[in-house]
Amino acid sequence: VNFTACKIAFETNATNLELYSYTGLTPNLPLGPGRPYLISEQGCRTLCGTGADKYPWATAANTITTWVLPIIGLLLQAPFESNQIAKTFLATCRWIGAPIASLSYIFWNIKITGKCAITVDMAVDYNAFPGPGSEFSQLRDSFYILSVMNQYALSTELEHAGSSSTERFLRVALFDNDLVLANPSKGMVHRREKLAASLRSGRKRGVVPIFISTLWFLLSLAISIHAAFGNLGVNATAHNLAIGLLLGWLPVLTLSSITDRSPGSADDVRRKLNRFLSHVRQGLQANTTNPRYKSIQLPAYSHSDNYHYFTSFCGQARSRWHYGIAHAILTGTEDAFAAAHGRNWTAHHNARALLICAPPATRHSNIWFDFRELWQIMGATALVGCSIFGSFIISYFTPTVGLGCRSGGYLIFFVITLAHFLAESAVWWIFPRPSKLRERIGWAFTVMEMVNTAWLIYILSAQTFGLYQTCACWSSSWGIRGGGGYINFGTSAYYKAHIIAVYWTTGTILSSLAMGAGFLYVVAEWCTQSHMWTEDYGDAMAGLKATRRFKK
Repeated sequence: VNFTACKIAFETNATNLELYSYTGLTPNLPLGPGRPYLISEQGCRTLCGTGADKYPWATAANTITTWVLPIIGLLLQAPFESNQIAKTFLATCRWIGAPIASLSYIFWNIKITGKCAITVDMAVDYNAFPGPGSEFSQLRDSFYILSVMNQYALSTELEHAGSSSTERFLRVALFDNDLVLANPSKGMVHRREKLAASLRSGRKRGVVPIFISTLWFLLSLAISIHAAFGNLGVNATAHNLAIGLLLGWLPVLTLSSITDRSPGSADDVRRKLNRFLSHVRQGLQANTTNPRYKSIQLPAYSHSDNYHYFTSFCGQARSRWHYGIAHAILTGTEDAFAAAHGRNWTAHHNARALLICAPPATRHSNIWFDFRELWQIMGATALVGCSIFGSFIISYFTPTVGLGCRSGGYLIFFVITLAHFLAESAVWWIFPRPSKLRERIGWAFTVMEMVNTAWLIYILSAQTFGLYQTCACWSSSWGIRGGGGYINFGTSAYYKAHIIAVYWTTGTILSSLAMGAGFLYVVAEWCTQSHMWTEDYGDAMAGLKATRRFKK
């Protein structure tokens, strides 16, 4: 198929004009002088053929260098686990095929980590920056360890011990300074300090490459916007821009990993956490007469030398329905005294004891729906929805105006994404606890993620190489009532004089604002939390001082 030759054959031949001209309604086509000839979809098939007028290599290469390579660069900066091919594949399918669900989990974990950081910040006066070894420093270690624990799934034994006992056990591990361990020379404060230092040193680096990849994507978007608005109405430039807007949520997801950061070795961190909790367990077993510890029901294990308190790594939305333990502990602390006391809550006469023995928040388990989660869910849905809808507007209103292969493809991707998230949320609501049935349902969601990922890859490939350059796609005939059913051979000059610029501007602004809001949220949380995971204590306090000044 060669649409350029077909256009000439149609417009310069009176017989072809009479036989193949479209005579139906054109509600979305501007009227006025210079209006182009319209050919019906069937006439196009007869006169032009049924194949695709694929883009020449120069056009395809332009799309590859402008968009495909920056997208690959972004994906390579995603928080993958080393030497885990199967997990990497499944995580990639989840992030790409279920962006609303993935971003909801990631934003919620960022919120929880941020609450840990704010709780530490609020522990002292605004102008106070205590030195190493202070109670503030100890709390900084404790809440950072808690934020790392939140990325791991609880073992079956901890689940069976009961939510109250599990929370009490972890509170002792995180906040108790008086528990006597098997080796008295290495007390609780020493072990937490050593563990926190190890976790900070093992935290993944590589923030600069993530920023560079994000800037590369934004530069590509800026180039596409300039090129598209310089050639209003031209399909190739329009759909290059639509690709960038369609994936506007991807750089936000990747950038989120600078805050919701994974460890260099997830298995090594899990072993360190389990070893630390094993020391605490042994200390509790040796202090059974202490009334403070009597109510703690320790998890039962078949082998006393093989404790697994935390199992798989679930950070960055790798595992569906992962809730984490931190929210329960933070909410209990908040309800007990921290929220009422406000800044400098450690001045409370019984702060340390309340940290250890704070009653569980009003709930039946460590997992419950907190309505504050709706903000993260709405944010993720708005980010993905606005990104896709912006690209939908551009493709819908690019001649021929109407619902076609491109705009319809975006719509299908969003519908699958939204349906996946709603179904996954419903399953969590019905089955809040792990079970064999829920696990089997989870595999169905995995297949759904793979299908949606494959669909997105097809969309990008079709637009890159011109597979959508067919009579069926050009006619935009998916929704006849909304326009389409004909091929529009109009020039870009004609559309510059009409309303198409308004729609393109609307779509571009909508997607860009959503992307920008996502960037601002992630960077603001990174500034808020960085003092908690910074290795050098002096640098951490300098960062905290700058953050306080910024937020004042």
